[in-house]
Amino acid sequence: MNQRTEAIARLIVALVPVANIVLIEFGKNPLPFTQDEVSVGVSAVISVLGICWAWWKNNNMTRAAQSLQETLVELKKVDRDEAGGESDPLEVE
Repeated sequence: MNQRTEAIARLIVALVPVANIVLIEFGKNPLPFTQDEVSVGVSAVISVLGICWAWWKNNNMTRAAQSLQETLVELKKVDRDEAGGESDPLEVE
């Protein structure tokens, strides 16, 4: 996790006791979670969201993105042909 994500997770974990104090003050039952349970839960949610975001950003999921990828491949072919057939060893088609 990056520093910003870690800071947000720590903030959420730190707000749980505050939420419990407010609930008790208004005569409600406090949240039935320990600090460790909240920390693990927040970390799990952030991890799942991070995985989903990385998967989405690294794959052409929409038709528009797929179309643009096809256009990019074609443009690279044209550039390679104009450059005398030199290919990029890292190019993925």
